[in-house]
Amino acid sequence: MDHFRSLTYCFALLSLMHGDKYGVEIQKYVSMHYCIEISLGALYPMLKALEAEGYIAQVADRHISQEILEIRRGKPPKYYRITKSGAEYLRCLRECFSFDDDDRGDPPDATDPQFDT
Repeated sequence: MDHFRSLTYCFALLSLMHGDKYGVEIQKYVSMHYCIEISLGALYPMLKALEAEGYIAQVADRHISQEILEIRRGKPPKYYRITKSGAEYLRCLRECFSFDDDDRGDPPDATDPQFDT
């Protein structure tokens, strides 16, 4: 995998470190916090790849606001959560890139029970 793709994966996983998000929320978070623009055409295949690797998982039974449902014409968005494997992969990526994210906190501890999905 090339470095740009790995770095983009890192930013997407970092966004999920701060809570479950759906695609557009991930895109906005990465743009706002890391000044990286990811097109939706690139984001959704990336999320699919991260999910296939077991680094993220879809969150079931999430309450969706009426406003979001109206915007999406009744189709609920898919929310994603970082998994234990994703937290471990994020640590590896951060080490690889010597990535410092001090003002956003440490990456999640992969042994945390919240990652038992």
